[in-house]
Amino acid sequence: MTIPPYFLELLMKLATLIQPRVDGTVIVHGDDGKDYVFERDADGELVCDVDHEGTASALLTGGNFYPADAGDYDAALSLTRQDSQGGDQQSEGDGDGDDDEIVNGGMPVEADSPLKPLPSAAANGKPKKAK
Repeated sequence: MTIPPYFLELLMKLATLIQPRVDGTVIVHGDDGKDYVFERDADGELVCDVDHEGTASALLTGGNFYPADAGDYDAALSLTRQDSQGGDQQSEGDGDGDDDEIVNGGMPVEADSPLKPLPSAAANGKPKKAK
């Protein structure tokens, strides 16, 4: 498999739809251990330069981030396509080894149990006195 040239030195300006913090920024902890700070640009969009392929791929596939520059759309599509077709695909389920079968039409097992009153609740709202 040949690596496209834009993967060798990935620098993609991403924008986000996430509501900013009080200070007006969104901070993302990247897969490379680096913090990426999204700040408002001249157009008012929250943008940041992301230079790590794994972080850019994870952000783009999450749905809250998109390329800020129209020229990066093809590279973003390639990243998300590569992430969905290959890589470290995990098996279905939550990884605990059980079959995760649906019981009672998908309702939690606890949903069929009757509610129990709290032991300290008395008819007049006061706890019972100890003898």
